[in-house]
Amino acid sequence: MSPKKYNVADQTTEITGDQVGKPFSKINIWREASNTHLRCYIDVGERQREHTTTGVAIDGSGSMEPLFGLGAFGQNKVKDVGQAMCSYIAETMDVDSGTVLIYWATNDPGEIQPHGFLTADQAKAHSFSKPKKYGKKTNLLPALKYFVEGNHPKDGKPFQNADYGYFVLITDGHIEDLEAVKQWSTQLAQAIEAGKRKPVKFVMIGLGAEIDENQMIELDNLDTNTSQDLYFHRVAEDMKDLSEIFIEEVSGDVVVAQNGSVKDAKGNVVLSWRDSKVPALFDVDLPSGATSFVLEIETQKFMQALP
Repeated sequence: MSPKKYNVADQTTEITGDQVGKPFSKINIWREASNTHLRCYIDVGERQREHTTTGVAIDGSGSMEPLFGLGAFGQNKVKDVGQAMCSYIAETMDVDSGTVLIYWATNDPGEIQPHGFLTADQAKAHSFSKPKKYGKKTNLLPALKYFVEGNHPKDGKPFQNADYGYFVLITDGHIEDLEAVKQWSTQLAQAIEAGKRKPVKFVMIGLGAEIDENQMIELDNLDTNTSQDLYFHRVAEDMKDLSEIFIEEVSGDVVVAQNGSVKDAKGNVVLSWRDSKVPALFDVDLPSGATSFVLEIETQKFMQALP
């Protein structure tokens, strides 16, 4: 019998922020009658990932008009967020020390308005002025396809030439083509799983008071029947630090230590890396009803409580 494949759509609990201690950034928990399954993300800090290309996409639909500073004296909140996000990603993530900026859901039926490739300094000085024409529908799929199927404005080569794509999408409201996005995303995840596409990550950032976080959660937990986790989301006003966009930016091929182990509350070793290196992302099974575990890395011990 093959082992069960755990999908984010099945998860019962997710703990992040103050709920997790060092060295974790996030833990997903599946509780079953026979065991407690964990997917653990170790915080690897801010780092550039080799051969990574990045992009930031800002919603340009009509509902965003107040956030772009409606009226002569309105505050352009998009500018504040856009400058900070683009410059941060350019400095910490992109192999070319810059990022691609687009507006999406502009005009109709949902056009892309490219702003080109921005270095960190260029991003800090960018005006982030309103779109040429606001769109009437918040269709997300064109933005996703731009980064997966389009060409990089810096060199004209496909985005998919990069080993990894990391794209932040900022929106204030309701995504109108959600079902089409889910269908396309499922096909993309399956293509990545089959080795036909390079891996990507989409980070959804909700901005303003009218966001539909339930939709973001639905994408965050999208079951594609693969091991690919394409989406992650955050609400801008709840973010304490921009580094939170990287909570899921870890994988099993990132090494954090040369050896270590996981022990249950009774001190039993349930996972060991004696003969292999400790990865930044790992799965482990604990006894049913487990309320804590201990991660040992080299000579350090970290106890983590579970809700």
